[in-house]
Amino acid sequence: MTETILAPVAANHQRILLGQQVPMRDNTKLRTDVYLPASPDSAAAVLIRSPYGIRKGMYLRMGKKLSDAGFCVILQEMRCFTQDTANTSLDQGEAEDCYDTLAWLATRDWCNGTVGFFGISISAFSAFRAYDGPVPEGIHLTGITSLGGIISPASCLFPGGALRLHWFLPWSAMMDPHIGMREQGGNNSWHSLPWSQLLGPNYRESIAKLDAKPMLWRRFENDGLEQLQAPPTTYVPSRQKAQAGLLISGFYDAFLDETLMAYQRLNDAAKAQVNLIIGPWDHQSLFFSLAGVAIPPGPCTETQPLDIMQVVTHWFAERHQQKSRLPFSLPPVLVFLQSRQIWLEGTSFPLPGTQCTRWYLAAGDSEAHSARSGMLSPYRATEKGSARFVSNVTDPVPTNGGALWAFGNRWATGPLQQPHFGRRNDVPTFTTEVLPTALAVIGVVELEVWVGSAEPSADFAVKLVEVAPTGEATLVQDGILRTKRPDGYGPNDPFLIRVNIGACAHIFAAGGRIGLEIAGSNFPKYETHPFSGSLSDQMVQTVFYGPNHRSSLLLPVVDLATQKAWRDPAFLITKRQAEIPGGAPPH
Repeated sequence: MTETILAPVAANHQRILLGQQVPMRDNTKLRTDVYLPASPDSAAAVLIRSPYGIRKGMYLRMGKKLSDAGFCVILQEMRCFTQDTANTSLDQGEAEDCYDTLAWLATRDWCNGTVGFFGISISAFSAFRAYDGPVPEGIHLTGITSLGGIISPASCLFPGGALRLHWFLPWSAMMDPHIGMREQGGNNSWHSLPWSQLLGPNYRESIAKLDAKPMLWRRFENDGLEQLQAPPTTYVPSRQKAQAGLLISGFYDAFLDETLMAYQRLNDAAKAQVNLIIGPWDHQSLFFSLAGVAIPPGPCTETQPLDIMQVVTHWFAERHQQKSRLPFSLPPVLVFLQSRQIWLEGTSFPLPGTQCTRWYLAAGDSEAHSARSGMLSPYRATEKGSARFVSNVTDPVPTNGGALWAFGNRWATGPLQQPHFGRRNDVPTFTTEVLPTALAVIGVVELEVWVGSAEPSADFAVKLVEVAPTGEATLVQDGILRTKRPDGYGPNDPFLIRVNIGACAHIFAAGGRIGLEIAGSNFPKYETHPFSGSLSDQMVQTVFYGPNHRSSLLLPVVDLATQKAWRDPAFLITKRQAEIPGGAPPH
């Protein structure tokens, strides 16, 4: 079968097939652009699907880079799953669309039947879902790359059970065809929406006043949490398939938790190599790197930038057994340590040699702690105690930094100071004694804590901070859990919960302290709790600790002297001459 070449690129004889209409089983046709390598022979393919359009600069660069490397690159527009239909799961039909696209590829004479997926941000869930489904005859799947990708719209929307408001609301407006990311002008353009009110404490009332509410928000209000979380929502890889994966995220990426879930599930299948890269990036700077745009100086940059597109290209070359242009050796795990500006190499994540240490919540020392603060101690508490606080939805604890989606630079991401730390009566805080030596915490941080609440359901929002000798507290990572009181338990009965605070790579400096805060909100990163059944805007919550309620902070601690470290990420495509002898460098 021969197709008309619609747009040649003379510089390297690259061929582009623009505006292909790929038929789906329901007679829908998805617009697709194909970038073909200069060679007339059939070649392996990389399938990239997007809900954002396929002719933006980043996608054009990806198409050119990968086709220059000898791949057929298929850029396909996903069907508009924001349309106002009964599709409340947001992923209805995506696996089928991927299957039908693969079946179409099997009939193209320029494709040799070898296909890899490249999932980016929200579109990654479609690739994960399809990669675990049936495969058309004549197609061999070799691997999947995920860049800041999600594995399920439900887990992405509701980490810990609370709506990720700071992302969902602006994203749903961006995806609405009646609003969209248009330029300034018009009452309903994305840029003209009153974001300070829409992401303020009275956000529900502000959204209700909009002339045109975003479609996805309307569906969220109409269908509720249960419908949006209805199965199928979870990607579970098949043990019968060799599912190689390259998973890339950043410690300030809003969807790092999704990347780590994909990593765990792909590794559990144990059929092929899974590579994990966690850099300093947030969600926005990930795409700066992919598009070849310089990342502005700040907490989400590194001094020797890693070319993500180059890594992806060489990884696909290895998977597709093509001859890479440069020597390429990618370790199973690469983790960026921001304070040292180095990359740590490992065979797994958490890194080999990681020790899980427990720091127990306890009553504070009267000299070093206020009445509303307590201690984090390496020793089990011998006296029982509790911290009672009252959460108020009209005055939620503010979000300040962390793993956020910046959406148009309206949010500052990364390790920002927390000026309210230790200064709010509705936020119990716990700190260690002064650290005599530095402590490297690399991995997923969790909190096992006994709690109680006056309402049947409550939110427990947790922040891990570093407290400097001068008293300033800087955010390291945060997490949330929307709890449901166990059946048979009363308002004052303690029950155990486990909060995923998130992954970090952070060195707590000698002379400082490790700090922890527990609150009923972290707004607007997460929606405020609806307090169902309550006649008040306030909720009484309690944290318990002591010999019968051993609440503790779990920190993954790494001895840097035992780790292999690199200063320059160019080692990925060289003979690795940038290794730092004897592990990480000194302060």
